[in-house]
Amino acid sequence: MDGSVRNNLPGIVAECGGSCSCATCHVFLEHAPDGAFDEPMTEETDLVEFLEDAAPNSRLSCQLIVSENADGARVRVSTANG
Repeated sequence: MDGSVRNNLPGIVAECGGSCSCATCHVFLEHAPDGAFDEPMTEETDLVEFLEDAAPNSRLSCQLIVSENADGARVRVSTANG
């Protein structure tokens, strides 16, 4: 989420600044290697549950901590964010 905001990526609003309280950084995790990201915590799943375009692969980008394990991961920004 931080990199998206710093680079003006359309669709990532990030109103809460990454505190997992607004869901304006909703993305779809299209592909991720095993162990690339932690499983979503309850706070994240509770927010995602109420998104109009939520899907089984929905995540909040503020909760996707990028490391070398995420090499090859692909996300798609939700069009409902912008």
